[in-house]
Amino acid sequence: MRLTWAAAFATALGSVVLDFCSPPPPPPHPVVIASANRHDFGPLWIGEARQQRFTIRNDGGKQLVLDPVRSSCGCLVASLAKNRLAPGETTELVAEIHADRGPAQLDKYITVGTNDPAVAWLPFQLLTETRALYAYSPPMIDLQALVLGDPFEIEVPITMADGNAVHFGTPKTPIAGFSSRLKGIEPGVAATSVTLVVRFDGASRPGRTLFHVTLPSDHPLVARANITIQSIVNPRLVSQPADLLDFGAIARADGALREVIVRSRAKEPLAIAPTVKVETSIVRRPDAVDLPDVTASLVEQVAGREWKLTATVAPGSAGKVIVGRIVVSVDLEGEPPLSLTLAGRLLD
Repeated sequence: MRLTWAAAFATALGSVVLDFCSPPPPPPHPVVIASANRHDFGPLWIGEARQQRFTIRNDGGKQLVLDPVRSSCGCLVASLAKNRLAPGETTELVAEIHADRGPAQLDKYITVGTNDPAVAWLPFQLLTETRALYAYSPPMIDLQALVLGDPFEIEVPITMADGNAVHFGTPKTPIAGFSSRLKGIEPGVAATSVTLVVRFDGASRPGRTLFHVTLPSDHPLVARANITIQSIVNPRLVSQPADLLDFGAIARADGALREVIVRSRAKEPLAIAPTVKVETSIVRRPDAVDLPDVTASLVEQVAGREWKLTATVAPGSAGKVIVGRIVVSVDLEGEPPLSLTLAGRLLD
């Protein structure tokens, strides 16, 4: 039976429509597609952690391999539910950010390697602004004038920035010689602010130390505050103007005498008089086989507070190079010796 021209036209049109509606075949290679590649967490409290999930799909005709997964920061952790996707299959990338720095504006990236020939690395951008929930000022408590034997306390007012009242726990201090306690709050009472008292008991190791006092609370998002403390514990004794006793170039026939002042930084006068000794050593140089004798004495100027230290090279001393140190020690717990370096040269 022959078709009329109208029937033939309708048949041809149906064929065109059918071809138009059929999806094109997938390309003969993996094709990676992400539901989104950017997320702004908005403000985060320091100490808070939050997650974001991204969907990744394989729109290609061959298996998609997702490896490796890299993060631009240790504060950002990422994981894939699965890293091999058949054509049409999906997986989730879970990104977890830990607001452990700041306050700051953070712009971080996760990159996922792929075997899609057009996309070697699939990037994901994560943004946030970190803010301090436990607000105190300055952000780092700097104690630079501590002295062995002199107890010291500082009060740090702490306020909840979101206005919530919380129950504060017992603060913890990890460094020997320091302790902490709360002031101005009743046990078991929730409050929006508290005063932290940090105490130096006078018996810590001299030098610079950086540590945190941890203050727990029952806040639902951030369960503790880490109050940063930087301290410099100074020995009691200090030499002025410096710890170098330099004779310079001196005539052997004349000898020389040099003086420095040794002072105590302690609030109370030292009850024990310092002792002094001279230590010398050979410098491995051809002209330093023999060292001249250096003698030292310490005379008290102000009781328990100031001494004059005198170092002497006697006229006619042997040797050429003045090398060694003068050590001043005090029989007090924790006090390190005060060491002054000797320098100079004898000329004939």
